[in-house]
Amino acid sequence: MAQNEGKVLFIDDDESILFAAELLLKREVKRIRTESLPERIPEILADESFDAIFLDMNFTGGTTSGKEGFHWLKTILRLNPDAIVILMTAFGDVEMAVRAIKHGATDFILKPWQNEKLISSVQAAVRNRRAKEAPSESQPAPAQGSSDLKQELEYASAVQARLLPQNPPPLRHLDYAAVCKSARGVGGDYYDFIDLGRDRMGVALGDVSGKGISAALLMASLQGCLQSYAPQHGESVDTLLADVNRLVATSTDASRFITFFYGFYHDYTRQLTYVNAGHLPPMLFRNSEPDAELERLGTGGAVIGVFPELGYQKATEQLHPGDILVLFTDGVSEAMNHAEEEYGEERLRDLVRSKSKLPAGEIVNAIVEEIESFADNATLRDDLTVIVAKVR
Repeated sequence: MAQNEGKVLFIDDDESILFAAELLLKREVKRIRTESLPERIPEILADESFDAIFLDMNFTGGTTSGKEGFHWLKTILRLNPDAIVILMTAFGDVEMAVRAIKHGATDFILKPWQNEKLISSVQAAVRNRRAKEAPSESQPAPAQGSSDLKQELEYASAVQARLLPQNPPPLRHLDYAAVCKSARGVGGDYYDFIDLGRDRMGVALGDVSGKGISAALLMASLQGCLQSYAPQHGESVDTLLADVNRLVATSTDASRFITFFYGFYHDYTRQLTYVNAGHLPPMLFRNSEPDAELERLGTGGAVIGVFPELGYQKATEQLHPGDILVLFTDGVSEAMNHAEEEYGEERLRDLVRSKSKLPAGEIVNAIVEEIESFADNATLRDDLTVIVAKVR
């Protein structure tokens, strides 16, 4: 397939999946259209034709039956019997793949996908579409516009920003805030606040090895996987991390890994059950007990994405009014000034203690401002992400 040839449509209600597809296929096809609302399928197909349509199997959170995907597959084939439809699911197995093929799907992809597999599927679909066509006249060669890397990174950065939580769930006993600054406009730091219902929330912070677009792709895949599985696992965070690790490890290059922290917070009891997968241990300040030692949340296991059969250990912390939890990536502690001096965890600890009476959002701002002042306009060498949570 010639570069920038072909048109594909991605239909998935997970913005991280759509982002990853756009980023990965931007240079592979002439046009990629994404849509999060399957109800718009008839309108879209009436307006435009595609070489391939990638369709999610499950559009309602927590469902795994694939009934929705089969319904929309039938809709697409009714509107366009010759459509090449490739189904996607995070819960796929052989039986579902066979059912999808029997219903008219051309192929089947398990999320998180292998990038090579997705690209190969797109290329095969475009070749098949071109082979079926009987052109009446020669087609002009597609324009070979040169892509400006800066513009591409700006585009990716804007899309990635939309993946960060836009409307975190309000909690009665927890004041929390976060910030994420990418060193190269788009990167591999990831944080999330997942609404699990009934005063329960998932708190996630991760750091993907590497930088730039490739790290952002892996981050988006991790986010989609976590948001699919977290509601089903609830407080069983050790099992959740084992499942996420297995999926990431079997679909990612062995040289890539993710340090990751995930916590299940129950606002009514003020309890945090967590797993730390090789990430910098968050700081827990027991401000309800001023003389208490700073606690570090390090229980868990190894990084995600290297060994598929790893198990993880969970731990539970009882939080009290006045306690402050600070989660951060190494872009905070390892930020450097022009003298090659690191900001360090000691400075972070002292700053949080000095600002402990402020709201969470103001503590986050103070951390970022101090690091920027410390670096004295030096370019960030790593992505910088901070979460601060104050218990009320």
